[in-house]
Amino acid sequence: MKKSDNRNINININKNRSLSNKGANSIQILLTVIVLAFFAILPAACGKYEKEKVLPETVEGFNSSDFTLAVVDGYIFSDLAEKYYPEAKIMHFDSRENAYKSVMIGNADGVIDDEPIIRAVMRGNDDYRLIDGYVEPADYAFVFTKNETGEKLCREFSAYVESLRTSGELKRLDDKWFGDRTDNKTSDSMADLNGTNGTIRLVYDISNIPFSYMSAGKPVGYDIDLAIGFCREYGYTLEAGPSDFTAMLNGVADGTFDMGCGAITVTGERAEKLYFSEADYSGGASICVRSRNGEQENEVSYPGRSFYRTFIENDNYRLFLRGIGTTILLTVLTVLAGTIMGCIMYILTQRADPIVRQLTKLTILIIRGVPAIMTIMFLYYVYYQDMYLGEIVAAVLGFTIVFSEKVYRTIKECAEDEINGDLAKNYRVEYIDTAEFFAALYIRSGKTMWKSYRENVISLIKFTPLAGYIAVNDMTRTVEYFRQNTFEFIMPLTVIAVAYMFIIALVSWIMRDENRPKVKKQVDERAWAVMDEVL
Repeated sequence: MKKSDNRNINININKNRSLSNKGANSIQILLTVIVLAFFAILPAACGKYEKEKVLPETVEGFNSSDFTLAVVDGYIFSDLAEKYYPEAKIMHFDSRENAYKSVMIGNADGVIDDEPIIRAVMRGNDDYRLIDGYVEPADYAFVFTKNETGEKLCREFSAYVESLRTSGELKRLDDKWFGDRTDNKTSDSMADLNGTNGTIRLVYDISNIPFSYMSAGKPVGYDIDLAIGFCREYGYTLEAGPSDFTAMLNGVADGTFDMGCGAITVTGERAEKLYFSEADYSGGASICVRSRNGEQENEVSYPGRSFYRTFIENDNYRLFLRGIGTTILLTVLTVLAGTIMGCIMYILTQRADPIVRQLTKLTILIIRGVPAIMTIMFLYYVYYQDMYLGEIVAAVLGFTIVFSEKVYRTIKECAEDEINGDLAKNYRVEYIDTAEFFAALYIRSGKTMWKSYRENVISLIKFTPLAGYIAVNDMTRTVEYFRQNTFEFIMPLTVIAVAYMFIIALVSWIMRDENRPKVKKQVDERAWAVMDEVL
C-alpha cells in the first residue's frame, strides 16, 4: 500500500473521529443546558414558604398598615379599597391573574374580588381561601344601551329574570354554575336561535368564571345561559363577542353592542350611562388570601405536588394530550396543504398567462408582508367564526398560506441557483415538463432544498401557538387554561416548553438528510438532456 493511501485512510479516520467528537460535544452541551435550566427553575418550584403573618378572619380586620391588598383596575375594587381600607397598602393590577399571583408569591396579603369569582378560583386551587363577610354586598345584572332599543330589551330581560326566579329555574342555574366544578359545564348553542324579532349584539367579559368565559372555543357561563335563554324566549338571534371589562361597558354605552354581561355590579355611577336589568345574582365583594396562615414551620412546595395539581387533578392530562394532538394535526395538515400550494404558486408565476402571473406575485407579496397572526385572525373573525370547528379551519388555512409562501421561496431560490438559472429559465419557456422540472431540481439541489424545507417545517411548529389567539385548544391554549384555573405558572410553562422541544427534535430526526426521499435519476437525466439540446 502506498504512503499516500495510508495518509488518506488516516485523514478519513481523523475526519470521522472529528465528526464523532463534534456530535458528542453537541450532545454534552445540550445536556448541560438542560441541567442548568432545571436547576435554575428548581429553586422557584421548590422554594420554601417563609413564616407568614396572622391574617384577620373577617374582611373588617384588613384596614391596617400591616396588610397589603391587591385590586384589579377597571372594576369597582379600587373604589372599595379606598373606601373601606384607607390604612392598608393597595397594589393595582391589570388582570386577575396577576393579582392572584401576587397573593400566591406573598407580595400581597389578599385580593379584593367578587365572592363568586373567588369561589371559582378556590375550586381550581386549594392554596386559596375566602375571608368571612362581604367588603360590600352587591347585585349583579346585565347592562343595556341607554336608547329606545336598550330600554325595550332591558324591560324584556328583567321580566325574563323574574319569571325564572318565580319558576325556580334561576336556582337551577345557580346550582349548575356555582356548584363544585365549572370545567365540565357547557352552555346551549346559539346556532338554533330563530331571530324572528331581530339580532342582539352581546359583549361579555371573558375573565369572569363562572359568569362568562371561554371553554373549548365557545362562550359559556351563568350569564351566557341567561342570554341564550332570553333570546330563545323572545325570538332573538344572538351575536356574542368577548372583551375585557372596561371595553365591554364602553361598548354597550356607545351603542356598539346592545347588551353586556359578566358579573357586572350595579352602581349609581354606571347607571348614569347604562340601563341595568333586574338583578340576576346577589353577592358581593370579598377578600381571597392564601390558605396557609399563621406562624407555621417552613413548608416545602414540591414540584410533584405542582405537577399533580396541574396535570393529574380533574384528569387535566386529557386536555393536555388533546392539545398536543391539535398541535400535531395543525402541523401535518399545514405541511401537506402548504407544500402543494407553494408548488402551485411557483407554477403560476412561471407558466401562467401574464395577468394570472402578476396576480400571483401580488398575492405572494401580500402574504410576505402580513403577520401570520393577522392572517389567522382575519380568516377566523371574518369567515369561519360561526362554523363548526371554525377555529381549526381558520388556523389550518392561515398557516397554509404562510407556509406556502416559504415553500415557494425555497423552490424559486433553488431553481435560480442551478446552472446560473438555466433550469428555471427553461422551465419558464416550457422546454421542460413540470414533473421533470421538480425532479431535476430536487436531485440537483436536494440537500439545500431539503434543509430549507426542514427549517420551514420547524419554524411552522414554533408558529402554531399563535392559533391559541382564536381559541384553538392547542398545547399553549391548554396551558393558559391550567394557569387560569390552578394558578400554577412554572410547571405548565416548563412542560409545554419541553413538549415543543421534543416535537421539534423528533421532526428534525425524521427529516434528517439521510432520510431524504429518493427520486429516480432517469427523470433528472431527461430534463438535463432537454436543456442540453436547447443550449
